[in-house]
Amino acid sequence: MSSNNYQKYLGPDDLAMIERVLVKAGIRKSAVCSTTGSDAASFLVGEFQDGVTQQLDLALSLDQYLRRHDA
Repeated sequence: MSSNNYQKYLGPDDLAMIERVLVKAGIRKSAVCSTTGSDAASFLVGEFQDGVTQQLDLALSLDQYLRRHDA
């Protein structure tokens, strides 16, 4: 996994980590095509590109994002 902040391109390991975060949040692969799943995936990619590169930090960010958008 990359620890390079402000990374423009994500590698396979980075994408796998984002997928793990989505799955742990209850967003299955088939749901990524839904609006919520697509938005969540885009959010995580943006967070990663902004320097949030640790799985736990991404999971916490996603949890906060989903709480804001479900309310």
